[in-house]
Parts: sequence; C-alpha cells; structure tokens
Amino acid sequence: AGGTTLSYIHYWANLGYKVSSSFAFGAHFEHLINSGGSNVSEATDVYQWLGPYIQFSAPKYGIFSRLTAGGDFIEDNDSFFKVSAGFTL
Repeated sequence: AGGTTLSYIHYWANLGYKVSSSFAFGAHFEHLINSGGSNVSEATDVYQWLGPYIQFSAPKYGIFSRLTAGGDFIEDNDSFFKVSAGFTL
C-alpha cells in the first residue's frame, strides 16, 4: 500500500571516445537500487547494466541519439536495449 519513489537510488556512467563531431562510442554502466524505504526490509538491486553504446550527433542542430545494449548482472534478468535522444537548448 502507498509506497514512494523516494526509496530508489539510480546512477549511471558513460565512458567513451568522440571519433568526430557527429559520432562517438564507448561503455555504459547503469544501476537501479530499491534502497529500502517502507515497502522492503532491505535494499535490493532492480537492475545493473553494462554494455557498449554508439552515439550519433548533428551538432549544427544540437541533437543526438544514443543506442545502448548489453547484459544485466542481476540473476534472472535478461539483456537490455536502451535508446536515448536529446537536444541542446
């Protein structure tokens, strides 16, 4: 009954190489933890991802698209695929 999203810790890191102004590649790590709160008795990992990414950018328009895929370290979880897009204001 009535949980809260304040019980989660979410962090990620990207380490990559910018080949040109329009292309980059590298590694992506992401971790989501249910940190306890009122709904669970102890902290548990929801997912812990690691995999490569490629990023395409259009600097003239200030936009990018990043494609990431890889594996999940948490038992019984499958691989992941993530698509990100963004723009500069």
